[in-house]
Amino acid sequence: MSESDYNNYYSSVKDATFDDDKMLLAKQMMATNYLTSNQVKRLVKLFSFAKNQEDFARYAYPKTIDQKNYYVVGDAFTFEMSKNSLNEW
Repeated sequence: MSESDYNNYYSSVKDATFDDDKMLLAKQMMATNYLTSNQVKRLVKLFSFAKNQEDFARYAYPKTIDQKNYYVVGDAFTFEMSKNSLNEW
């Protein structure tokens, strides 16, 4: 996905009020696009709850073009336990 397109989608997700709405928008974006690990990381930071951060990070992995760099997504988590959970997954 181009950076310009990503920025538009990112703004839409960011502007959503609730995590459920953010998740819906982010998943819709991922249905037809591939992202980089850094783009996924930025989206993960938008979620308020650790469970939603983890759920989206797992959802996005198959649609990430640079999976070898996916470790950077762990930096987005608020809690170390979430980062460890993703690494174990």
